[in-house]
Amino acid sequence: MPTELAEPESVTPAAAEQAEAIKIPVDDGGWSSMSVKQRVRVLGRLRHVLAEQAERFVKPLRELPTRTHDAETLSAEVLPLAEACRWLEKDAPRLLRPEKLGGSGRPMWLWGVDSEVRREPVGNVLVIGPGNYPLFLPGVQVVQALAAGNRVWVKPSPAPGSREVILELAAALREVGLPEGVFNILGTDPAEAEAIFDTFDKVFLTGSEATGKAVQAKCAEHGIPCVMELSGCDAVFVLGGADVELAAKCVAFGLKLNGSATCIAPRRVLVHHALHDRFVTKLLTLLADAEPVACPPATLERVRGLVEQAVADGGQSRTDESLAGPAVRPVLLTDLSSNSPILDADIFAPVVSVLSVKDTADALEANACCGYRLGASVFGPESEARALAEELDVGCVVVNDVVVPTADPRLPFAGRGRSGFGATRGAAGLLEMTQVKAIAVRRRKLYPHLRPTDETTAPLLAGLLKLGHAEGISARVRAGMSLLRLSKRPKNAVAEVDQESTS
Repeated sequence: MPTELAEPESVTPAAAEQAEAIKIPVDDGGWSSMSVKQRVRVLGRLRHVLAEQAERFVKPLRELPTRTHDAETLSAEVLPLAEACRWLEKDAPRLLRPEKLGGSGRPMWLWGVDSEVRREPVGNVLVIGPGNYPLFLPGVQVVQALAAGNRVWVKPSPAPGSREVILELAAALREVGLPEGVFNILGTDPAEAEAIFDTFDKVFLTGSEATGKAVQAKCAEHGIPCVMELSGCDAVFVLGGADVELAAKCVAFGLKLNGSATCIAPRRVLVHHALHDRFVTKLLTLLADAEPVACPPATLERVRGLVEQAVADGGQSRTDESLAGPAVRPVLLTDLSSNSPILDADIFAPVVSVLSVKDTADALEANACCGYRLGASVFGPESEARALAEELDVGCVVVNDVVVPTADPRLPFAGRGRSGFGATRGAAGLLEMTQVKAIAVRRRKLYPHLRPTDETTAPLLAGLLKLGHAEGISARVRAGMSLLRLSKRPKNAVAEVDQESTS
């Protein structure tokens, strides 16, 4: 669900008062100065709480209108967050430790210099959470930010249960040893986050494209870097050799999951023409018993307009759903024109469009009409499906499944195009929570750059350049020999040697 930032003039007195309180420096209890192992030991204890007291995190999310069963909350929010904590315990110390570069690959003219790369906390991180998965999506960003040594603020979505479940997360973290002041929770009023925007050193948003543009503008105003996980309109490719029943079952699952309020839910299915009719028939059967799901009025109005336009342009609605609301059942569209606006729309509603394609090239051409490049799924023989997966310009591709494998805590989640930039989750997401520092130490008393420049300097540098980078071993040997002779000859012979090494 979108998360909006208010205009500057909308800052309320209550939000301004809260901003003043937050701007007061807060001691982080030494959190940033702890070793990574100490920090992830605390975060590792969080997964025990998630496992043993799951009900405290499930209960607030029963208020979500898209959440039909506790099993969805456990499988899509609580379990993957616990897995993310365990992954951090194991891998964060390795990923965040200083990297000593050693001598291999060091330029010869920097002999005697030891270098290392360090990953340090960004500082104050703002996480703007969504309303569709209000525990898992911001929760992973929170624990990764904390593992890196940052202080974190979360602006929860106004969706029912969103702030309450983040409050439970904060309470659980305090219980397992997180110092006070390290994890802070804002209200759902966007003005509150906006009032203290210049407090933050980096912003992470999960939300719609429209919200992303507003947040990017705010970040640009203050010179704050950001990571944007934005809208999707994901494609599913069903190749000629695909298992039609499996593909239909997976698309039905993805469309119904969380009331279809999933950024990587299947929205466009590009099916090989020989399988099209069988696939549509099977999918219709699987969707027939789908429960109606609630849609916000604005979303419903937008979807209704897109569906009506698609049908007016020659498309067919293969279901009898009227989209009258407030709760709707899945809509399946076929026979769409390639430029139908619904094929390039970020909608959080149970609507899927099925297109018949001649071959892979035709499928890629049809897919190119969409500017959202968050994820995709490919069904077919593994070698053929892998080949297509490698060619797709999206952030993540699942072969012979949808959605679920992306919850692997080792995998990054990153959008492209209109779906955002930067990464969350996995090693790439953890490193986004850090800033890089390079340290180079001169260990030998060798400072050739401090010597006065004379007539030997340019020939020496030219010879060094050829020794390291000339094409072919013989050219590099000649350069080395000329450097050796140059070092033994008087200055008035330098030009002669330089001429020899050039010939």
